[in-house]
Amino acid sequence: MHKITNADFTNYQYSEIHVPGGKTVTVNGESFTTVSDITLPIGVNTSGSTSGDVYLIGKKKPEAFRNANGTYPIR
Repeated sequence: MHKITNADFTNYQYSEIHVPGGKTVTVNGESFTTVSDITLPIGVNTSGSTSGDVYLIGKKKPEAFRNANGTYPIR
């Protein structure tokens, strides 16, 4: 989980967002205000149109595990 301001789109793929309750945020260019905490199953692949107290939930991209020579440590 990364806050939108600390997102690492090079090494991570985000598939959900979490927004604390009572916050106004912009996600993928759309603004809304939450009443309670929410987790939405939507992807975000850039911070350009997303702002506020948004936390991104995802996993490390497979290519981020590659060794310097292009091989993977897990076989």
